[in-house]
Amino acid sequence: MHDLLSEIHWKEHIFTLSQLSVSLLVLIVATFYYFDKKAGLAEANLQYESQTFSNDEAESFKLVLQENMRTHGELVTRGAVGTPRRLQWLETLRRTGDRLQIPGIEFTLEGTELIQQNMDPYWHPEVPIRATNMKILLQLSHEGDLYRLLEGLRADAQGLFSVERCGLRWMDSFSPEFALSRLRGECQLRWYTLADVTSAWLDTGS
Repeated sequence: MHDLLSEIHWKEHIFTLSQLSVSLLVLIVATFYYFDKKAGLAEANLQYESQTFSNDEAESFKLVLQENMRTHGELVTRGAVGTPRRLQWLETLRRTGDRLQIPGIEFTLEGTELIQQNMDPYWHPEVPIRATNMKILLQLSHEGDLYRLLEGLRADAQGLFSVERCGLRWMDSFSPEFALSRLRGECQLRWYTLADVTSAWLDTGS
């Protein structure tokens, strides 16, 4: 093999060897460029598919919003969504009591706070909900007045509430001037207001 190589006149093949070297170099560069572009194309395809998915998801959300925009507006008007209508609740309670001629109504309205997981049955991970406790004490002429008061609140108050507890009792003491109002009622209500997450969407969009 050594003798065979020694018989080759390398100087006569310098140009050919140079061309071969250049060709090998070009092949190496082309191969590297190909695989680099192939990886870039794969990443671009992945990003395209991800963007396509995001666009489709956004379009589906848009359709849901369009279909439910009217319902959302009605819930905001009714006070179920947005800011707790605390003053309106109290005004509705007073007005309903006057209409039903309930002789005396006392109330305690606590602060509003976000409900917590495992602490309230209406908790939802995607919808923040605020709760406000209200305690009502009433002088009643008839036990049916308590039911009518709650129904009046449910019909006219701008918000949603659950009746946590209610009770009736007779006063032990008797006085002729309070003969028609010895019956007492006590109710614990819990008002719920859903946070309006669409306001955050509008802020993000602007």
